[in-house]
Amino acid sequence: MIDLQRKAREETINLQNKLSKQGYLVSSIIKKQYNYELNLNLNNLKFKIQIYFGKKGIKKVVQGNPDSIEYQKLEEIVEDTINLFPTESPVDEPKEYIGTDESGKGDIFGPLTISAVFVDKITKEQLKYIGIKDSKLLSKKEIITLAKKIEKIVDNKFVVLELTPSKYNLLYERFGNLNKLLSWAHSEVIKQLLNKVKCQIVITDKFSMKGLEIESDVNFSKVQFLKYSKGERFVGVAAASILARSRFEHWFEENIINNRTFPKGASEEAEAFLKSLLEKTNEKKLTNYAKLHFKSFKKFSN
Repeated sequence: MIDLQRKAREETINLQNKLSKQGYLVSSIIKKQYNYELNLNLNNLKFKIQIYFGKKGIKKVVQGNPDSIEYQKLEEIVEDTINLFPTESPVDEPKEYIGTDESGKGDIFGPLTISAVFVDKITKEQLKYIGIKDSKLLSKKEIITLAKKIEKIVDNKFVVLELTPSKYNLLYERFGNLNKLLSWAHSEVIKQLLNKVKCQIVITDKFSMKGLEIESDVNFSKVQFLKYSKGERFVGVAAASILARSRFEHWFEENIINNRTFPKGASEEAEAFLKSLLEKTNEKKLTNYAKLHFKSFKKFSN
């Protein structure tokens, strides 16, 4: 217990430092009986992170508005912090399944891209051999190169859906909620891929507690959905993440405004770029480039 408690404190300190560097207003560490706690603010939204230690190991709880972009980004930072939590119990990959993932949900500019990839016993080994892994661990050049190899290996058994900013903004207005939009988008790529292959298992990253089928016009009653934190440890999900990221990167290569490329993410640079565009560009035109529900857009457009 003492070792786990010390480990939990060390990782809470690491997380505190990382969040501070990324612009969060983070409290000092609060020690409680079974956990360490951080309170933080971003864009006038309040969040709480609790790091628990006990007989079952170390786990985390993130509290806040789960539908906000800030919460989604915060979860990514927490999940990606090295060695913060032990990995889930090892899960053997099914013989064949569909993996899905998305790219761009935390970026002010650019599209949301979603991909689904079908893998079987043979293609899984081929994908592992060429070094498929989470796209966040790869350079842009590696992503583009691997995406072409993935498409060749899985043949036509994949789908990539690109929601350009204008399409994304219309859909967000329709759903009014990022998780619902993500559920619909993942359902769409799964539906399209199921028209190509017969498969009863889908593995996806855990972005919502709701069933994907809720936002779809398709009956997924015969499909088993498996959701995991860090789903990219499954080769099919990792392959989907690379295809989604490759399409995302392509948009930035093709779209330039005022002789400048769009910055990625929701950093201070991206916010400053958005502010400068709002001073020079018609807001209606920005629907083609930016996700308009970000709080920074509302802040600068008023």
